[in-house]
Amino acid sequence: MSNLPMQLSGLPTTLTKEFNKPESEVLAYILNKPKTFKEYGNEDKQKLGVYLVAISKYLGIKDPLDDMQRKLLVNTLCEEMPTFTYEELNKAIQMAAMGKFQEVDTNHYQHLSPQYLSAMINAYKKHRGNIYQKYQRLQERIRREKQPENISKKDMFYLGLDLLDNEFNDYTENTEQYCDSEYRNTQFKHIYAFLIQHKLIEPKNYEGIDGLKTYIISWFKAIGKKDTTPRTYICKKFNIPTTP
Repeated sequence: MSNLPMQLSGLPTTLTKEFNKPESEVLAYILNKPKTFKEYGNEDKQKLGVYLVAISKYLGIKDPLDDMQRKLLVNTLCEEMPTFTYEELNKAIQMAAMGKFQEVDTNHYQHLSPQYLSAMINAYKKHRGNIYQKYQRLQERIRREKQPENISKKDMFYLGLDLLDNEFNDYTENTEQYCDSEYRNTQFKHIYAFLIQHKLIEPKNYEGIDGLKTYIISWFKAIGKKDTTPRTYICKKFNIPTTP
């Protein structure tokens, strides 16, 4: 576990300049995911327990966590928040303590309870999602500015395949984390539109973004069972080359 905030690197200045320092730190945790709780071994869990004892003092809680409370909190975090990270937990607590989350009561009532931690984490996740949506909108704007105005239908088709392949690769590399992600709403909408446009799936009355995510992931699962990729499957179906 690291105490140092992550920094954005490798991104164009036109993008990074749109984010202030706190936002950039959160975005760095998204793009360069630190070690998640589900990956923690005993040593990491012990360090997390030490951190919780320290952070309770930082928050002004007078009675220190006893060993049982500490172990229960660590196990709860690792089991119920498996894709969350120490770095993000620390950021969430700091932001909540400074009153950055209106939905979080800054009065902890002298208890570092699971409910209090959950409130801070959920508020941070909402904040994190807003930052990622901003990042996606900026990426889309940059992409549109780079594209020629009269892009052909053929090129649009292969751009759609690129998106499908990228998302499918992320899905297969870490299925659990992909399914838990709340950042991909825009991608799911583009994928659905692409698959519908080319009659690769049937239109579906899904309920909200979660229903859409479930539908897209079910299509990925079906492709995976065929032991192929979206690009290979679609191009074979239409009897066309896999590249323009």
